[in-house]
Amino acid sequence: MESLRCIVIDDDAISRALIEKFIEKSEDLELAYSFANPEDSISALKSNDVDLVFLDVEMPQMSGIDLVKNLSSLPPIVLTTSQKDYALDAFDLDVVDFLLKPIVYARFLKAIEKVRERLERAAAADSPFQDDLFIKVNSRYVKLPCADIRWITAVGDYVEIYTATRKHTVHTTMKMLERKLPTKFFVRVHRSHIVNIHSITEIEDNTVVVEYKADHRMEKKLLPVGKSFKDNLLKTLNMI
Repeated sequence: MESLRCIVIDDDAISRALIEKFIEKSEDLELAYSFANPEDSISALKSNDVDLVFLDVEMPQMSGIDLVKNLSSLPPIVLTTSQKDYALDAFDLDVVDFLLKPIVYARFLKAIEKVRERLERAAAADSPFQDDLFIKVNSRYVKLPCADIRWITAVGDYVEIYTATRKHTVHTTMKMLERKLPTKFFVRVHRSHIVNIHSITEIEDNTVVVEYKADHRMEKKLLPVGKSFKDNLLKTLNMI
């Protein structure tokens, strides 16, 4: 696994040293830079030399949130703070995670996992092969265009991939399949469901309506929307 080059920006020496210790303790992380104030970090951030930023929110002169707002291109951000009230601001800025101080190592590792998933989705979205999947049917692999997929449902150790004409049952996990799908077309709406956004015709309360053509007539499928997935769903769709 390729190491992620990290930058730590925190005016509190104890908090900064703790994150540096966690980075050193993690084999897949590398400390590239460490700064006590955001002003000194700007040139390093603009160099595109880092993969991940641990950024404190509450700092004098320039807050972490101000720094994010003032730079147009940044690597994945994990915000750190002692105040829960900043959580909403964090997700408005599309940061990967929000760590509440004092930070424990287990929670730190969870943030790293989220960063890895974000980077893998971005890499998959840039892949020239992203519009097709090859799924195993009996003893052979068959190409399935992603555009044909209407929705996907998890069933135990398998997933059921629904197109307009048939259902494919594949031995894989939702997490693994989600990484291989083009994120601009597919969104996770529930722990057990992924939907092609072009198939969604309605959203009502905690339900999406997926429309598809079957036997020369239009059919509808209602799928639940999990509470923890709803904000991302609304952000993905072109809402006005």
